[in-house]
Formats: sequence, C-alpha cells, structure tokens
Amino acid sequence: MRLGRNKLIPSDRINPGFKHTLCRKLLMGIETETTGD
Repeated sequence: MRLGRNKLIPSDRINPGFKHTLCRKLLMGIETETTGD
C-alpha cells in the first residue's frame, strides 16, 4: 500500500485538479487503515 501512495504523489503533481481527490482518498485510506488496525 505504501508503494501506491508514492505513485499517487507524482501523479498528483501532474494533475493539480486531482490533488483534491488524492488528498481525500489519502485521508480516507489513512482513516480506514487506522480503523481496520
């Protein structure tokens, strides 16, 4: 899962508009991971 996040970071740089969706997905993923743990 860590690799996926790293890949998303560069992709976001190319797509500034995707930044919002990326940030939201990252936040959701972090919350889901914390809850799952």
